[in-house]
Amino acid sequence: MRLKTQSHLITVALTGLIVWQFAKATQSAPTASAPAPVATPRDAEDKPRPSAAPQVTGPERRVRREVPSVRSSFVLDDGGVTVTVEPDQSGSVRVRDLVAQLASALATSYTLDAQAADVRLTVGGEPTLSRQRLREVLRSAEVCLAMDSAGGLHAYHVRNAAQLAPPPTQVVADGAAVDPDQLINRVVPVYHGSGNAIFATLRGLACRDTARVSNVLYVPGSETLVISDFACNVRDYERLIEALDVPLAELAPGE
Repeated sequence: MRLKTQSHLITVALTGLIVWQFAKATQSAPTASAPAPVATPRDAEDKPRPSAAPQVTGPERRVRREVPSVRSSFVLDDGGVTVTVEPDQSGSVRVRDLVAQLASALATSYTLDAQAADVRLTVGGEPTLSRQRLREVLRSAEVCLAMDSAGGLHAYHVRNAAQLAPPPTQVVADGAAVDPDQLINRVVPVYHGSGNAIFATLRGLACRDTARVSNVLYVPGSETLVISDFACNVRDYERLIEALDVPLAELAPGE
């Protein structure tokens, strides 16, 4: 009985092994396939050809602009007013008096930062000050002027300007007349694809702003810079961008 059982098991095992080898041979055997169609000259002409120029997508895409012969800008309008310097017995003049005279000449209202109002300046040999000269004198005493979009005049100590000055909301268009002390936004295109490098340069300069109101943003892809600052400073940034935004072939060796 035991011999019959062992013989039966051996027979079943051999049968399974034969079936497994047959199935494996059947799966690995190559199947007949239809011959590949041969393209005729007529078919080659009718078949659409793929475009040779690959499409650029994602962050590598850049906007190609026509480079203008002259960059457009805006107009700085200081009103042509001057401020009379009237020193007291000590030979100095207070910031509040200079700002009051400027506001009167511009026919506008004004506000004074308490920390800047009583700062005294000594202006020797200059009976009158232009807007630009007044701005320089005040900044030497760490006071800055700011004109809001409604035409109101404000004087801030540079340590308080970033907190007290209203944020710029106006985007100045080409040809617009703007007060030089107004905080503005300006969108400046870059034409030769070096926007990121120019942005890094401008940011390095903006970091030196003691009033901490200057800001520069870079929009990749569109190759655009957004500058927020006093209009007189934005104009300086625009001149720098114009000098840097040139084809590489125009740069002198070593630049």
